Amino acid sequence: MSDAHSDADLLRLRRVAALARLELEPAEEARLAPELARILAAFEELARRTPAPAPAPAPLEPAARTRPDVPQPSLAPHEFLPGAPATEEGFFLVPKTIGGAP
Repeated sequence: MSDAHSDADLLRLRRVAALARLELEPAEEARLAPELARILAAFEELARRTPAPAPAPAPLEPAARTRPDVPQPSLAPHEFLPGAPATEEGFFLVPKTIGGAP
């Protein structure tokens, strides 16, 4: 392996190690750089041998709705407010969650 090639492998290993937040000793770098180069070369070979994926099929049309989307009558406040823990002027009363206590 040439010095230029091994320098590039060492730089690539250092970049990957930094991304992984690994601190490698010089002896570890010297051992791991050629291994990483072989692994990446194997992936490059796989990429050359693997055919391009087929294009994705066109999306399906949305399913038909079972009923028209029209407003429906809702409950009157006197029907749902009795179940609320607290109410005020016809609305649910809830604790303030942003900005501190009222």
